[in-house]
Amino acid sequence: MSLDELGAVIGLLIYGGVFETSHEHRESPYKMDGTGRLVFIVIMAKNRFQFLLSVIRFDDKATRTECRLEDKMAAFSEIWDMVIGLRKSLYLVGLAVCIDEQLLAFRGRCGCWQYMLKKPSKYRIKI
Repeated sequence: MSLDELGAVIGLLIYGGVFETSHEHRESPYKMDGTGRLVFIVIMAKNRFQFLLSVIRFDDKATRTECRLEDKMAAFSEIWDMVIGLRKSLYLVGLAVCIDEQLLAFRGRCGCWQYMLKKPSKYRIKI
């Protein structure tokens, strides 16, 4: 995998997150019947994208348990810090800024979700 391919995979994942492709079948962005997303088809072949998603890892198996004791996102923290740094350099804050939080419904493997008994979707992540 080259750095360009890694950038393309991360870019497609971000694009998919913005347009909520996570709620679709994993092959639906690649459909050729007019319902797919052209950007997926143009940037990377479906088989290559799915293969890279299945083999990509961001941690070292030898130090995994030690790192998780310190930081639950240790495997992805370095990449996340790079993304945040890039966002900070591209976004200029004005005099008035409003920062808000949001709870997103989530049911998966994550150590930072919250359980709320009285909500329709009981498992959520705070962003």
